[in-house]
Order: sequence, then structure tokens, then C-alpha cells
Amino acid sequence: MVGTPLLRQIAPLQQRENQIFLLLTLAIGALTGLAVVAFILLTGRLGMRLYPVGSAAWRRVLIPVGGSLGIGHLLFRYFPDARGNGPPQTKAALFAREGVITLGTVLGKFFCTSVTLASGIPLGREDLPSKLVVALPQCWAAAWDCDPRR
Repeated sequence: MVGTPLLRQIAPLQQRENQIFLLLTLAIGALTGLAVVAFILLTGRLGMRLYPVGSAAWRRVLIPVGGSLGIGHLLFRYFPDARGNGPPQTKAALFAREGVITLGTVLGKFFCTSVTLASGIPLGREDLPSKLVVALPQCWAAAWDCDPRR
């Protein structure tokens, strides 16, 4: 048989499938946690730059308006799949796009959500970076060729 040596090498891995799955789960959890920390740091630092202590009152009006217009343009032009909140788009990706959420969509959501929050614009009833947490593990699972529906 042509694939016999390869099958012999894969056989021990199949016996340790649970251990490999546990390591993969821990790695995805750690990467997601790091992404959330990066998101919070980026949002906080952007907010401090947009609204420095003792800044003029006009900034409180113009920065949210400018942030809305700028992010709206970015979402329309460059990141159309990053629009909306996370759970409905994740469900749509699972059913309509065979579970694929592109890395560009994840990065666009990360950046646009961070700038939107830093501009002082509320993002709906959740108002948390949970939208990002929904998309990142699925993107990493797709990169490692895992099926998140199993």
C-alpha cells in the first residue's frame, strides 16, 4: 500500500485524540484571552487620545460623529462582512458560508469595534467585546481545519 507508512505514523495520534483536542482547546482559549486583552488596551488607549483630560467640549460632539462616519465608510467599503453584532453573523457564516469567517472580517471587526467604542458610540445592549470573542475561535478553528460544528 502506498499510504501505509503515513498511516502508521498517524495511528498513535488517533489514540491521543482527546489529549490533542485538550491542547488545541487550551491554545484557542489562550489566544482568545490575549485578543480580548489587546482589544481592551487598544480601545482604552484610543479613548485617551480622542478624549484627553481637559479637552474642549466640542470634541464630545464632533468625535462621535466623525467616528460614526469614518467607521461606517470602512465597514461599507472594506469590511462588509464585519457589520452587525456577532451572534447573527456567526450563525449566518455557519449555515450560508460553511462555517467560514475570514481573517479580514475578524480584524475589521476588531479594529472598527475598538474605534467605535473609543469614539464614545454605544454598540447596543451588549456593549462588550463579546462580539469579537464569538468570531475569533471560529477563525482559528478554520485555520487549523477544525469543524466547529462537531
